[in-house]
Amino acid sequence: MQPPRWKVAVLTWVGIYPLITTLLWVLGPVLGGLPLPAVTLALTIVLVSLMTFVVMSALTRAFRGWLHGPRTAAGTSSRAGQRAPVRAG
Repeated sequence: MQPPRWKVAVLTWVGIYPLITTLLWVLGPVLGGLPLPAVTLALTIVLVSLMTFVVMSALTRAFRGWLHGPRTAAGTSSRAGQRAPVRAG
Protein backbone atom coordinates (compact mmCIF):
# COMPACT_ATOMS: atom_id res chain seq x y z
CA MET A 1 0.00 0.00 0.00
CA GLN A 2 1.34 3.41 -0.95
CA PRO A 3 1.43 6.14 1.72
CA PRO A 4 -0.74 9.23 1.24
CA ARG A 5 0.85 11.72 -1.13
CA TRP A 6 0.73 14.51 1.45
CA LYS A 7 2.88 12.44 3.80
CA VAL A 8 5.42 11.81 1.05
CA ALA A 9 5.44 15.56 0.31
CA VAL A 10 6.03 16.41 3.99
CA LEU A 11 8.81 13.84 4.26
CA THR A 12 10.42 15.16 1.08
CA TRP A 13 10.38 18.69 2.53
CA VAL A 14 11.88 17.37 5.79
CA GLY A 15 14.77 16.05 3.72
CA ILE A 16 15.17 18.95 1.31
CA TYR A 17 15.02 21.91 3.70
CA PRO A 18 18.04 21.05 5.88
CA LEU A 19 19.94 19.64 2.92
CA ILE A 20 19.56 22.72 0.70
CA THR A 21 20.31 25.00 3.67
CA THR A 22 23.53 23.08 4.36
CA LEU A 23 24.49 23.01 0.68
CA LEU A 24 23.98 26.77 0.35
CA TRP A 25 26.01 27.38 3.51
CA VAL A 26 28.88 25.09 2.47
CA LEU A 27 28.95 25.65 -1.28
CA GLY A 28 27.65 29.23 -1.39
CA PRO A 29 31.07 30.86 -0.99
CA VAL A 30 32.59 28.50 -3.58
CA LEU A 31 29.82 28.96 -6.16
CA GLY A 32 29.08 32.62 -5.39
CA GLY A 33 30.96 34.02 -8.36
CA LEU A 34 29.23 31.80 -10.91
CA PRO A 35 26.12 32.78 -12.88
CA LEU A 36 22.82 31.79 -11.26
CA PRO A 37 22.05 28.99 -13.77
CA ALA A 38 25.43 27.38 -13.03
CA VAL A 39 24.87 27.62 -9.26
CA THR A 40 21.39 26.15 -9.64
CA LEU A 41 22.73 23.33 -11.82
CA ALA A 42 25.47 22.42 -9.34
CA LEU A 43 23.17 22.57 -6.30
CA THR A 44 20.39 20.55 -7.91
CA ILE A 45 22.78 17.83 -9.10
CA VAL A 46 24.08 17.39 -5.54
CA LEU A 47 20.63 17.80 -3.94
CA VAL A 48 18.79 15.32 -6.17
CA SER A 49 21.58 12.76 -5.90
CA LEU A 50 21.70 12.94 -2.11
CA MET A 51 17.91 12.93 -1.77
CA THR A 52 17.51 9.94 -4.10
CA PHE A 53 20.29 7.69 -2.88
CA VAL A 54 20.84 8.67 0.76
CA VAL A 55 18.29 10.91 2.44
CA MET A 56 14.92 9.56 1.26
CA SER A 57 15.80 5.93 1.91
CA ALA A 58 16.91 6.84 5.44
CA LEU A 59 13.80 8.98 6.03
CA THR A 60 11.38 6.37 4.72
CA ARG A 61 12.94 3.77 7.03
CA ALA A 62 12.87 6.13 10.01
CA PHE A 63 9.27 7.26 9.38
CA ARG A 64 7.86 3.95 8.12
CA GLY A 65 5.29 3.75 10.89
CA TRP A 66 4.03 7.27 10.25
CA LEU A 67 3.98 6.86 6.48
CA HIS A 68 2.03 3.61 6.43
CA GLY A 69 0.19 3.71 9.74
CA PRO A 70 0.20 1.00 12.39
CA ARG A 71 0.32 -2.58 11.16
CA THR A 72 -1.64 -5.54 12.46
CA ALA A 73 -0.34 -9.08 12.86
CA ALA A 74 -1.62 -9.88 9.35
CA GLY A 75 0.67 -7.18 7.93
CA THR A 76 -2.07 -4.81 6.84
CA SER A 77 -2.89 -1.39 8.14
CA SER A 78 -5.15 -1.46 11.18
CA ARG A 79 -7.60 0.78 9.29
CA ALA A 80 -7.83 -1.49 6.25
CA GLY A 81 -11.33 -2.69 5.56
CA GLN A 82 -12.93 -0.50 8.21
CA ARG A 83 -15.85 1.66 7.31
CA ALA A 84 -16.35 5.17 8.51
CA PRO A 85 -18.79 5.40 11.42
CA VAL A 86 -22.36 6.20 10.40
CA ARG A 87 -24.06 8.97 12.33
CA ALA A 88 -27.64 8.39 13.37
CA GLY A 89 -30.21 11.05 12.75
